[in-house]
Formats: sequence, structure tokens, C-alpha cells
Amino acid sequence: MALVFVVCTSIVLIFENRYYTLYAKDTKWKYFRIAYIFVNYFFTFAFNIPAVLSVPDQQMALEFTYKQIPNLPKEIKAGPLFILAIDYWVQMPFNFMAVLTAGGSFTFITLISRNMNSTTRRNNISEHTKRLQRKFLKAIHSQVMVFVINFLSPMLYIFVSILTDYYNQMGNNLVFIVAAFHGINSTLIMLWAHKPYREVCYNLARKIQEDLKMANPRVRDSQPTVSTTILI
Repeated sequence: MALVFVVCTSIVLIFENRYYTLYAKDTKWKYFRIAYIFVNYFFTFAFNIPAVLSVPDQQMALEFTYKQIPNLPKEIKAGPLFILAIDYWVQMPFNFMAVLTAGGSFTFITLISRNMNSTTRRNNISEHTKRLQRKFLKAIHSQVMVFVINFLSPMLYIFVSILTDYYNQMGNNLVFIVAAFHGINSTLIMLWAHKPYREVCYNLARKIQEDLKMANPRVRDSQPTVSTTILI
């Protein structure tokens, strides 16, 4: 879970960097962004400290877990289990991190969209610039959808299941599978939405192909040509 929030925080700060680069270099935000970045990274690595410092006795924790989840599959009970926490207050830092990352993402996305729409409505920019801004905004929205599908949706499921004491092993497995696809999904969206990334990958693939051709040239027939002379 800690690595998940590391990725989420990195995504939030990517959106923050784009907002700062495009619209906030000459605003008061440049004085607060360093503190904001520090706070995000601090909580990303410190949010699980309360849970680590209050790990319960495992025998008691297992008994409590079996009572809370009586339909736990036998194959899971047969394996080694480690219970990190049984107190509900321990989940508060996790909820705080979920709100922090989700709130930060949507805040900067909203700021980027609002400023870009405001710039697009002006008449002093060319149609080419407007078209580039619309493409950039579409790319931002695509990246947001990947973030929502691969991270926020699983977080919402976990949050609701904890509040309602709902347990479904298939649902838990699906949550981690969906989250694991974030890497490949975000990469594909990045290549689809941003032409410079596509060009770099295309040039790299072409260079590798050329290197392979040079390393494995076609073996030509090296036998000497036999000439036949006919004497009359």
C-alpha cells in the first residue's frame, strides 16, 4: 500500500508541475509549492508509522480476524497470515492519504482546465495554439481517467468495504489486479496522447532495428564464379 501512495503522490506532483510551469510561475504559488511538495512526500512515507508502531499480538489478531471474517477461505487460513492492525483508528492515515492524493489531483486538473479554457476563449491567440491546447487538455483528461480507474476506484472499494465490514476475496483480488495495470495503462496513454513520446519510441525502435540488421548482415554466396572458356 505504501508503494501505491508513492505512485499517487508522484502523479499529483506531475499535475502540480504542469500547472506551475504553464500558469503559476509568476504567482504566489511559487512560494508555497516547495512546502506543499515536502508535506506530500513526508506523509507518503510517514502515514503508516502509527500502524507499524501498534502491531497487535498475532494470535489475538488472528482470532479477532476469524470472528470478523467468518467466511475466510480455508486456503487463506492455511497459509501464513500477518495482521497489521485491528483497531479502526489505524485506518485514518490511509484515508487521509487517499483524500490528499485525490483532492490534490483534481485541484490541479481543475486549475489547468480552467486556465486553459480561459486562454482558449481569448481572440489574441492563433487557431494552431488553440488546437494544441485542446490536444493537451484531452491528454490530461485521459491521464486522469487512468488514475481514477486504476487507483481511485480500488481505494473507494477498500474504503467502503472497511466501513461496511464487507469481505469478498474475489473483489480484493480484482482490486490489486486493476491497480497493477496502472503502469502499462499510463504508458500506453502517454504514448497515445503525446506525440514527442511516440517519436522518441519510434526512433529508438528504428535504431534498434538498424543495429540488428548491421549485426546480422545477409550472408552472400562467397563462392567464386566459375568461368567457362570454349576453344574452337
